Amino acid sequence: MLSASLFSFPPKCLTAWPWNTLRVKDGFIFEEAAKLVKSGVDLDASDNPFAKLAKAIKSYFQSAADVNCLANISNAKNRQSAILILNEVKNDLFPFVRDAVANVPKGHAYDALSPIFAHFRAKHILKLDYNEGDRFVQNSAAHKGSFQRPERYLAKYGSVMRYATSSSADSISVSAVSEALANDLTRLAGIPAQELEIVRGQYSDGHPKLMVQAKFSDGYKDMDKGFIQDGRVVGNNVESLGKYKAFFLLLADRDAVGKYGQNKGFVPGKDGGDAQFFAIDPGHSLEGESKKLHISDDLSFKDTSIKRYVDKRFANFSAFDDDTRFAKIKGLVDLRALWDRGVFSSLFNDYRARFNPNEEGISRAEKALRIKITEKITKKEAEFRASYQNLIQSCAAPLALYDSLQNDGPEMQEATINAVSHFEMLSSPTKWTSRNGEVQLKHLEIQSGSRTRWTATVDGGNIVFKCDKALSRQTRDLLQMSADLQPGVTFQYDRRHKTQTITVPKALAGEFFAKFTEDYVQQVTHPAEYAARNG
Repeated sequence: MLSASLFSFPPKCLTAWPWNTLRVKDGFIFEEAAKLVKSGVDLDASDNPFAKLAKAIKSYFQSAADVNCLANISNAKNRQSAILILNEVKNDLFPFVRDAVANVPKGHAYDALSPIFAHFRAKHILKLDYNEGDRFVQNSAAHKGSFQRPERYLAKYGSVMRYATSSSADSISVSAVSEALANDLTRLAGIPAQELEIVRGQYSDGHPKLMVQAKFSDGYKDMDKGFIQDGRVVGNNVESLGKYKAFFLLLADRDAVGKYGQNKGFVPGKDGGDAQFFAIDPGHSLEGESKKLHISDDLSFKDTSIKRYVDKRFANFSAFDDDTRFAKIKGLVDLRALWDRGVFSSLFNDYRARFNPNEEGISRAEKALRIKITEKITKKEAEFRASYQNLIQSCAAPLALYDSLQNDGPEMQEATINAVSHFEMLSSPTKWTSRNGEVQLKHLEIQSGSRTRWTATVDGGNIVFKCDKALSRQTRDLLQMSADLQPGVTFQYDRRHKTQTITVPKALAGEFFAKFTEDYVQQVTHPAEYAARNG
């Protein structure tokens, strides 16, 4: 039962419009239709989009005073009476309201009066609207029992899995709020994501029901529609995704990309530019997985959950990897700035306020549902905070390096952080193709579990790169050769402590970094493949 959604019309951001204002504001649909009734025009011959609704109003109301009240909804003095009439009529005349809204063409004068017309012209999908007749345990009350996932899951996962994933009515409503919250967190982080709204309805016994409604984005395609192969993003005109990795580690959604790449995708770029990443389906965000991730300061991670042996967890997360070290760290820097501004905390507070269980006038069932929702929101926030702190602590070294170069400008910050990864590429086994060799990578990638870690610090007028692990003579020779690219840059090997240090004076850093590029590292570590790729 979706009639309420027409009038509540939840905004994309929960703080945008209060419910009471919208309830009257969007009542102008009735106001315009009632004015048509009063005008005396031939409603059968009228081309006004609201003509059929006007005809229904004329038949519905016996009292001319009620029609007059509807025709003056915008009058503040008339507001209380108008709300009473709206509450009476909106469900009974819902089919006429729906048709009236759908009949408003793009560019019509009504478009400027409400977002509801553009909303109805767009394509949407409604999620978590479970079938009352498809329950394992049924009861005389329509919302009781255990609701099964849609029948399409039966062929794919079998009846046992369908039973194991069944849920109660309130659990499904709580999940709707959780998904909307995760989606709003994604959009707040600056990541292109679907427009998703919470839609209020009710079961046939009157029990409250919450669903999510997602708007289709023009031109959107899932990654599995030609954008992903062997766990890597493919295509010549596709945005690199490294800057998004920190955020999806923060949400720790084990199904973020999906086994086939079905949970994320791309939309066409503006003015013919690169296809842009687009996030959908954040349904498994903040479900307790973050504490099972061991994150390193290059934003690589290891899933320590025992479930990794039986479940395809974090599948295709490697889609975020083929990018520079700086792109990934800069994504975390941007998250830190948003965190410091308090925007994430504000969103959690907004959601709790929206579902305040102590609001006057709500039913006992609504209050019980809101208690469950606010408890879930608080639990999600606690995990979000813990996951964020884990990320910040894990990446303390590159963040400190970024901050110490604040006065030297963004180019120096980027080049220095990337240089750390270049020294690691020189010192570690690397590959230049995807896991099964199906995709040529743009960037060298250190083989899993084989990273030789480097750090960098600012010491007066120098940038000092250091490795505390004993390296082979061959690797030390490569490091000496790299330092020799720029006179004034020095390489030191401490035999006693088995440490390697490269000191780059800031005054020479620009010249050195221009020579010590990833392209240079590719040439000296993969000479045959480099020659083959570059003709």
